[in-house]
Amino acid sequence: MCKAKIMIVDDEPIVLRAYKKELEGQDYSITAVSSGQEAIAKAAKEQFDIILTDLIMPGMNGLELCKEIKKNSQATEVVLMSGYHEEMQKSWIEFIRAGGRDFFLRKPLSPGELKDTINTILIEKKKRC
Repeated sequence: MCKAKIMIVDDEPIVLRAYKKELEGQDYSITAVSSGQEAIAKAAKEQFDIILTDLIMPGMNGLELCKEIKKNSQATEVVLMSGYHEEMQKSWIEFIRAGGRDFFLRKPLSPGELKDTINTILIEKKKRC
């Protein structure tokens, strides 16, 4: 059975663990990393269907990560997440120009929001095995 490959990127270990735990047990292959640089390194070795990334991180932020991912893989969907609503609004146009779509999640996420977003993307991609 084939599993959708999902990467979670967040610099806050507690958030990273919580999101990974929420998605475990689903029909996904989950990779969790704590920086944009680490995400780029993983994505260079492996194709991901979806990358869920925090917008505000030290070093490479989520928008910069999206741009780098989209250079090498237009098929990978990138979802930006942030607790800073104003920053998300400011980044929206640049995110769309970088190849992102309307996938923004505002932290804290409501129960099931992560799974619902992933399922919506996979249905749109028709990635069902």
